Amino acid sequence: MIARCRWLLLVVCLVAGMFAVLRAADVCTVTGEIVDKATSATLADVNVILTNMRTGVSRGALSDANGRYVFMMVYPPGQYKLTFSLQGYVTVEQTDIWLAINDTKVVIPPLALEKVAGPATTLTVEGRAAVVNSSDATQKLTM
Repeated sequence: MIARCRWLLLVVCLVAGMFAVLRAADVCTVTGEIVDKATSATLADVNVILTNMRTGVSRGALSDANGRYVFMMVYPPGQYKLTFSLQGYVTVEQTDIWLAINDTKVVIPPLALEKVAGPATTLTVEGRAAVVNSSDATQKLTM
């Protein structure tokens, strides 16, 4: 009986491992180096946001001391948008980034110095707040 349980456990582990390997082949990587457009110097601590255009799900990263950033294990493949922002620089968006299965994309955006007219810059966003139904606990998913 113990031998059968060990054998069954071995089969289950092998099947689970096989699915993990197959799933790992579906993921993508997005990487790059961020440089100043005017001086070509690398820029550290740039906020980089990777957004899936179909689902709206975002992931964030900061560029390292050498201006490099990396998003590993990006899933699912499809269309993505990268947003690069750093105080004192113009925010740059790169859309239409298509990732295929097991793909690695290198995206190197040139950032330009932002011209600030005064001591502070204000961004005004207009829109309506979402309506929340506080009397009903049902959850709905809209796609």
